[in-house]
Order: sequence, then C-alpha cells, then structure tokens
Amino acid sequence: PWWIWVIYMFSLFPTGKLALKWSFRWKKTVNGSRFRRQLRRKNEDATRLVQLREEILVLTEQLIGG
Repeated sequence: PWWIWVIYMFSLFPTGKLALKWSFRWKKTVNGSRFRRQLRRKNEDATRLVQLREEILVLTEQLIGG
C-alpha cells in the first residue's frame, strides 16, 4: 500500500538523525575509554595532554578574567 511508503519516507530523516547521534556518542565513549586506559598505564603522551589542557584553561581564564 502507498501509505506504508509515505510513513517510511517520513521516518527516514528522524531515524537517520538518531543513528548519527548514537554513532557520535559511541565513538566518544570508545575513545574516552581508550584515553582513560592510557592514563591508568601512565602513558607520557596522555599525561602531557592533561597538563597542556590545564595550562590552556589557566591561560584562558587569565585572559578572560583580566
């Protein structure tokens, strides 16, 4: 029937948007767990990234705060 095709066409955009959102969330979860694993193993690059982030936050706060 034609009405099933119409429902299908209208459902494509929301389900595609939802799939994209979940794809991004899954990638962030996987990469975050990899990064935390590197931090637990005391990887020098990972700890340096954390230090650099803190330095950037302090510098940004100094620029904004005065």
